[in-house]
Amino acid sequence: MVAKAPTDQRPPTEEVVRNYYTNINQGDFKASWNMLSDNFRTNRKAHPKGYDSYVDWWGRQIQRVEINQIKPLQATGETATVDAQLTYSLNGGKSSPADVRFYLVWDDTSGKWVVKDAQRVRRGS
Repeated sequence: MVAKAPTDQRPPTEEVVRNYYTNINQGDFKASWNMLSDNFRTNRKAHPKGYDSYVDWWGRQIQRVEINQIKPLQATGETATVDAQLTYSLNGGKSSPADVRFYLVWDDTSGKWVVKDAQRVRRGS
């Protein structure tokens, strides 16, 4: 049995989201992909061709992600919800604002927060 990390020793959830986009901005797609839960990685709606779809989006469509604000909404010992206000700089030169809600779950095996789901949300919801 894996020992559980006390909840007060877990990294802040906003740090997880910040690290996720840092990995993407540095082109370390394998590291950001590994921050997703197994179920999210195999979600064919989000990633129709798995890792290839993921890299195609982040590597070919997006030049950079600017984090404008990260706001934790709720956290229990095992789950958390975090909102991120972002600006995507697209490879074509345009930029696009994006509000993304992250659903995190604590993974006892790895001892880390993982992204269970992420969804675009309308500002103010």
